[in-house]
Order: sequence, then structure tokens, then C-alpha cells
Amino acid sequence: MTPTLVVEHGIAECVGGAPFGVRVVPRRRSSWWRRRRSPWEPLDPEAVLDALIEIRRPAVVLTRSAAADPGARCLGDIAHLLGLDVRTLPDNRDEAAWCVGIAGSLGEALTARDIRALDVLCCGSAVAPGSPRGQWGPAGISVPALRPRTVVRWASCAWRACRWCAAGGLPGDRCRRCGNPIDALVPEGQE
Repeated sequence: MTPTLVVEHGIAECVGGAPFGVRVVPRRRSSWWRRRRSPWEPLDPEAVLDALIEIRRPAVVLTRSAAADPGARCLGDIAHLLGLDVRTLPDNRDEAAWCVGIAGSLGEALTARDIRALDVLCCGSAVAPGSPRGQWGPAGISVPALRPRTVVRWASCAWRACRWCAAGGLPGDRCRRCGNPIDALVPEGQE
């Protein structure tokens, strides 16, 4: 069975709506919360629980860190309690939206290779550093100027296993599941 991708509404709106195959946890806009840190109200834990219970299993929940979006902190916590897989998106909202957009291009039939690519994509726009770059989104972040499937193929090849959990990520970055560092690639001849 293929996993369902889950993201909160604030990130999905940055992409321009929920990408195909990505389920959205509802979140309302707020005028009073905007003055503090975000234009979004904090997630209601009961609404998050209801939304996550209804989602088809298995599922991978994509969320930003609690430091980047304190209002969405309960999403990852509740997902862990329900036994769902959680991946941490980049702290920058635009980079997180780009990752979700690329993940949405994978469609609903996610393979194990796509999940490995997702681990790398969650490292942000720094993926495929040697590729041509282009501007993306209203903030104009620099991302690989490649077709989404090409970025996914590159990411699945760049993936390295985490020594601490069953996930992995981009060498030299940290695991997007447990947060531990991923060993950098060892140059050939220096094994």
C-alpha cells in the first residue's frame, strides 16, 4: 500500500492549493496571530486529531519545525502519537512549499524510492547543487531548474541511510525523521 502525504493548510496554500495526492490538515487565517509570527492561527489539536484519524494509512506527515512554526507544533506530535511517519520540512515557508509541490508531483502511487527522494527533498532548495538554478515562488528562492521527476530521480540517487533510524537524507545534512546528521559522502579512494 502506498503512503498518503499530509501537510497543514498554510503550506498547501503557499503551493497554490493542495497538490494532487496530498491531504491537507485544516488551518484558519488570523489577523491577530499575524502580528506575532504567522498569518495563520495555531492548529486546533482536536481538529488535527480528527483529520489524522480519517487519513488513509500508511501516511507521511510533512511539517516544519516547532521553532519555525510554533502554531503547527501539535501536527507532528499528534502524528507521532498515532504512529504516523513524520518528516521535517525546511524552516523557510517558501522552501517548505517548494518541497511539498515537488512531492505532490509524485502522485498518489508513492514507491519506496519516492519516499527516499522525499527524505532528500525535505532538505530544501539546496538539493542538486550543481544543476542549473531558477527562481520559484513569490519570494524568488533559488531552486533546481529541472522537471520535478528529474529532481526526484536525482534525490533518490543522492539519498543516504541514517545510522539512527530507518529514514535518511542528503549527505552532510540531517535526517528529516530523527534529526541526526547524515554522514557526508566519502570521496573515492579515501574509504
